[in-house]
Amino acid sequence: MNKPEGAGSYVPGGRSLTRLASAAANCRGCALYVDATQTVFGAGPRNAAAMMIGEQPGDAEDRAGRPFVGPGCSRKSVPPDRNW
Repeated sequence: MNKPEGAGSYVPGGRSLTRLASAAANCRGCALYVDATQTVFGAGPRNAAAMMIGEQPGDAEDRAGRPFVGPGCSRKSVPPDRNW
């Protein structure tokens, strides 16, 4: 496999979430796309007060096409001294 050139050339201009989601789905800037079945772009209101950013999606997220649905994202996985 050839070394990816980086994601910079895949990032669209402007601030359109639609264009960004499309660019993410077609990105080949690193090897994350190789074993993935789809892009897990995210969801929620455009004017949200906070945004959660995770690492690469796990198997559960890849299958569901939604972020934070895997076993590491349950309330049981949060230490008792953390509130979120």
